[in-house]
Amino acid sequence: MCPMKSIFIIKYRPSPNPTVELPMGVRSAGYYVAHSGWRDRVKTANFAELYWCIGGKGSFTVDGTEVKLSAGEVMILMPGDLHKIWNPGPENWEYRWMTMDGPLAGEIVSKFGLKKKPFMAGECPVALFKRLEFEVLDISATSQRRASSTAFSILSLAVGGAPGEKGTDKLVRSCLQLIDDKFSEPLLGVEGLAKTLKTHRSRLSRLFKEKIGVSPSEYINSLRIHIASTLLVTTDFSVSEISDRVGFANSNYFSKAFRKTMGCTPRSYKGSPAD
Repeated sequence: MCPMKSIFIIKYRPSPNPTVELPMGVRSAGYYVAHSGWRDRVKTANFAELYWCIGGKGSFTVDGTEVKLSAGEVMILMPGDLHKIWNPGPENWEYRWMTMDGPLAGEIVSKFGLKKKPFMAGECPVALFKRLEFEVLDISATSQRRASSTAFSILSLAVGGAPGEKGTDKLVRSCLQLIDDKFSEPLLGVEGLAKTLKTHRSRLSRLFKEKIGVSPSEYINSLRIHIASTLLVTTDFSVSEISDRVGFANSNYFSKAFRKTMGCTPRSYKGSPAD
């Protein structure tokens, strides 16, 4: 059977620059099925990029080092990386991608602990990428904020990775699941997680950071902020109500944590003058 022809679906934000103040915006998103021998030009981008492989294999050369991306793996490129992308294999290479800009895009991606080399992340969240393609086309402030939130969700899924066979991987995976289930509990912390998982807190913290790139506490905080950012633009809940729903002990601490991560207050992000 002959390989199918290339498919290139690209959705760009109508404005080359964000029209709303966000620490990380979404510049573009797309879906590629690249035929054997396809290659992109060598370039340096001023934005962060994420590639999630669905099938086949592709190659990246980043600052002179070549790596290969296979099904289920994710590749991150940071602003300023000199790179080229191509398909050297005999089969089509299928993947989805997104690009992120804004003053803190590179820093936010780094805070997730994502490395500039392929890593196993599991099945591509196609539904989220498709949603992002629609959101990025709408220049309204609400849609751009939703696009940022969707990109955050994709980054969060990439961080989780695919379940491994080692006991340490299973421990971290179980910890991630516990956090996802209990993030709304204000007292959630490393001590309680370790007790539930029947391990020592120092061991859990060490293994979690080795696997995910951040501590359990940092991950909990990032997850709460992400969910809060979604609630701020998709519900009529007040800032204090959202603070309670995502597990912050009080709204003042929530506002400080939100501003530190997102670069603006929850009220500004929501776009309402009063709570």
